[in-house]
Amino acid sequence: MLTVIIIMTAGMAAGYLLRNYRNLFRGLDRTVSYVIYILLFLLGITVGRNETIVRNFHLIGLKALIITAASVAGSLVLAALVYHFFFRHDHIDESGSTADRSPGASSDQGLQGDEA
Repeated sequence: MLTVIIIMTAGMAAGYLLRNYRNLFRGLDRTVSYVIYILLFLLGITVGRNETIVRNFHLIGLKALIITAASVAGSLVLAALVYHFFFRHDHIDESGSTADRSPGASSDQGLQGDEA
């Protein structure tokens, strides 16, 4: 694990130091994607050769499906709560009228009373 952290930190340092050399990194994104595809393929070969995983694949798949569904449901619930408590506010200005300050609302709605 320490080796992974050291390699990642060295890569971040190299990226930071070489960030102004844009031509050096022109094709790097595409290359990284292909390397990740190759690693995933090799991981699939390794998993396919493991008899225990292949034999219990139906159980592992069901557990993975349940964990995925619970993760998505939890993310949706928490995202809704964060939106409700942090981004959806109805503010009352000095004249007593409410101005909707939710995302997408016009920013000058509550300022009309200040001009008169």
